[in-house]
Amino acid sequence: MVHRRWSLRWLVGGIYFSIMVVLLGSLALYLSHLIARNYMDTLTTTLSGQARLGAELLAKPVDDYSRCAIRLDRMLPADRVNASATLREQIDNARRSIVKTLNIINPLRSTAASRNATPLLPLRILMVMRTNGELIADSPPNASNLVDRGPAPAITKALNPEAGIGVNIDYSPGYAEELLYIAVPIQVRVAPGSGTKAGAPIPRGILVLGTPTTDVKQTISQIQGVILLAFIGGLLVLFLINAAVSSFISRPLDTLSQAADHFYKGDLRRRVQPTGAQEIASLSESFNSMAAQLETTIANLEEERAQAQAILASMFDGVLVTDPIGRILLINQSLERMFDLRAVDVIGKRLAETIFHSELDELLQKTIETDLPLMHQVSFSRPVARTFEIHMAPVEVNGQLLGVVIALYDVTNQRKVEQVRRDFVANVSHELRTPVASIRAMAETLADGGCEDPQLTESFLNTIMHESERLTALLEDLLQLSQIESGRRLITLEWVNLSEAIRYVAARLTAPINAKGQRLMLDLPASLPAYVDRDAVLQIVLNLIDNARKYSPEGGDITVHAVRVDDRIRIKVADTGIGIPEDELDRIFERFYRVDKARSRAEGGTGLGLAIVQHLVELHGGWITVQSEVGRGSQFTVVLPLPRGETVMLGEAGELPSGSPTPVAGNDML
Repeated sequence: MVHRRWSLRWLVGGIYFSIMVVLLGSLALYLSHLIARNYMDTLTTTLSGQARLGAELLAKPVDDYSRCAIRLDRMLPADRVNASATLREQIDNARRSIVKTLNIINPLRSTAASRNATPLLPLRILMVMRTNGELIADSPPNASNLVDRGPAPAITKALNPEAGIGVNIDYSPGYAEELLYIAVPIQVRVAPGSGTKAGAPIPRGILVLGTPTTDVKQTISQIQGVILLAFIGGLLVLFLINAAVSSFISRPLDTLSQAADHFYKGDLRRRVQPTGAQEIASLSESFNSMAAQLETTIANLEEERAQAQAILASMFDGVLVTDPIGRILLINQSLERMFDLRAVDVIGKRLAETIFHSELDELLQKTIETDLPLMHQVSFSRPVARTFEIHMAPVEVNGQLLGVVIALYDVTNQRKVEQVRRDFVANVSHELRTPVASIRAMAETLADGGCEDPQLTESFLNTIMHESERLTALLEDLLQLSQIESGRRLITLEWVNLSEAIRYVAARLTAPINAKGQRLMLDLPASLPAYVDRDAVLQIVLNLIDNARKYSPEGGDITVHAVRVDDRIRIKVADTGIGIPEDELDRIFERFYRVDKARSRAEGGTGLGLAIVQHLVELHGGWITVQSEVGRGSQFTVVLPLPRGETVMLGEAGELPSGSPTPVAGNDML
């Protein structure tokens, strides 16, 4: 779920600005309402004072009019017709006096204004009415028809003795504007002896004044406009102050956020300048200290990790780490090579899905379940046949299993060495037992009287000599092989004419080769300088040619070819013998291994010749290979390195031991 993130600048500034807008708006509304109310109160108070002034001026004429009207009202209809002209004249005089007074009040003459300090307002209507609702006079004339029923609420309130004055605001269709109506009672003092408490005022009529509120409302609107402008200006100033304060607060936090983003991307060298408020500056200092400490810690971890990776990479043994449920977390390069894997392909997968071996997975599950280390030997058939010694150890922290470390030690060669050692002991015992038993049997026969027969004695003695020679050759080969393998056999490199050395060996083997009717063909250059050990090369060539002689039938061919290719000497010895089966080619250089055991023993072979040849070739830094086909013969190829960039003309260094026969040069047949 993605949460919407708010900027601290807008969050703090927005809250502060909203609060101030509410406060300033409330203040502006209050001031606007207060000013409007005060202006209307002032208008009402002024108009009320003007109405009371008019009521005082109208008290006498209204009282006269009321008295005459009351007398007239009390008359019978028949008497009204015959009413005296004097009474009607009094009523008309009183009405004229009322109209005259209204005209004095309405034009706001200076004589009326000078009588009272109260300022007079421009009036749209003045009406004088009796308490029974009879209209006595209005100014301007017929103005009462323009105001409809607007003054009625004010008149009703004015008739209430407890109110004493009536106020009402209403829209006048005739004037097409809003008017403020003030109604005040016109009262007179009661004369003594009238049946009413002396001096008590009694209402004789009602004075209604109406003045427009347009000018007042325009003034109020102008003042409210000024307040609105002041409010907007205040908001603008407040916004600028708010932006500055918010920026002052949020800028250091933005800097910290950017630095944290750099830390997230791995740049721990970024530092923050402590600025702003004390708390934020303190946070910046703590942030810098944390970054420095984190940089040091990560550097130490990287160093330790590099060391661990270097150790794992340099280990010959395979190492694998899994989590508590068997998923692979780490493998080293040796394990990748052992099982032809890539770390990027197997990280995160289960061990059973990567190395398909049920026994290994069972051992892992056992280690996870028991929390105990274990060791076991496991054989693998893929990708190649190997045997590993498996060590598994659980990794725990505070009693919680974090994973398992698996180490695989390749003991294939060790087991092979042990097998070779056992085979070597058995073969040596067998090879020694046969000639010794033969010599002992014949010696016992001669000791028991067999020597009396000269012919038998001679045969037994020849056999004893032959077996003794076999035993001596075997012991010499064993001694030589032991010296080579133990490092006691040292080679002395010198420049030797390899062609002459091969011819020398060929001359020594001429007799046994001719005895089997075989042919030895040499394909050699006239001079072939080689930087080798003379005795070692003679033994290598001798063993290879003699081995070809032993395993070739009568009349067979043996070919020796030597040539220089770049900075190497290549010697090939081929025969037309029995050949070597393909499944035995990788064992041909093992000690005491024979393709045809009967023929080898009949020829006096010990089974150590090719093992000695391989060791001597490797001492020179070279190698030996074999190609063979059953029934068609074999070819052994020896490759010996030469020093680079050197050309040597053989002199005395290329001469063979004295007394050696002169070999046949070129492609000769012996």
